[in-house]
Amino acid sequence: MISVIVPVFNAENTIKRCIESVLKQKYTDYELILINDGSTDKSAPICKDYISNKVHLYDKINGGVSSARNLGINKSNGEFITFLDADDYVEENWLSDYIENYNGEDILYQNAIWHKADGSLFYRKVSHIENMPTLEYIKMLYTKNTLNFVWAALFKSSIIKNNNIYFNESLKYSEDCDFALRYCRYVNSIKILPCQNYHYILPLTVRSYFLPSLEKVKAIYQVCKDGIELSEDTSKKSIFIEKYSNELINTILMMYKLKLPYDTRLTILHTISKMPYKIRPNSFKFKIINFFLLRYIKISDFCYNIILR
Repeated sequence: MISVIVPVFNAENTIKRCIESVLKQKYTDYELILINDGSTDKSAPICKDYISNKVHLYDKINGGVSSARNLGINKSNGEFITFLDADDYVEENWLSDYIENYNGEDILYQNAIWHKADGSLFYRKVSHIENMPTLEYIKMLYTKNTLNFVWAALFKSSIIKNNNIYFNESLKYSEDCDFALRYCRYVNSIKILPCQNYHYILPLTVRSYFLPSLEKVKAIYQVCKDGIELSEDTSKKSIFIEKYSNELINTILMMYKLKLPYDTRLTILHTISKMPYKIRPNSFKFKIINFFLLRYIKISDFCYNIILR
């Protein structure tokens, strides 16, 4: 059985399409777990209309997507777990393609069709590579931004539950990547399927993903830490640090460009200064920022702007 977990928060305009796309699956040995995360619109009544022996609805106080997914994991009964967002939908072969191509792998990935805000489609594909070492495969998925999306994967419930792998509810950014990296510590085999059955609707608020915040810095730290722990036995210099170092640098630069309040900037910089040295970026640009901003963090705003201009 596959447990399909859907966090639902104020999704009255899309949840019906989402649910019905699952109900049309050719593969029928599944359970659909809907987690109403304190919705204030008509999402809950819509979900209630679909309750059956295959569709289960659980209500909870609003706590965010991670807490909703965690409740779904605890309520799941399937051998496999996958995730679906309430504003997305899937093709009828979504689950059957997973099962028909499963040969004991610890994680399977499917490609997705991305729907942009202007109505255009983006077909981003990652191909399966035979005989690639597992860690290298994980790094490849990470650099191609596939590891970041849990809705693109089929996970083994036993690996999740036996190793107590849950979403970090304190993260508001990159919680998917954090979850996937911790799961991948227990992965020995990976397969990527060529099919594209998942329709991912890019949110209109996607720009907020790039805005600087203390939560984002903490998430960057956590993902780097997860990546180091995953790869430390193989490589001293982790590709996980390299990729996220650019995001950390851009976060610092952006907070000045957007003229965030002085106290907010100091808080973010203090947080970065406390990060273990091996997790900080090693680029020349960051070394300059680290020297002037993190070691002399109380210098004037004027000097900050001179350095970052």
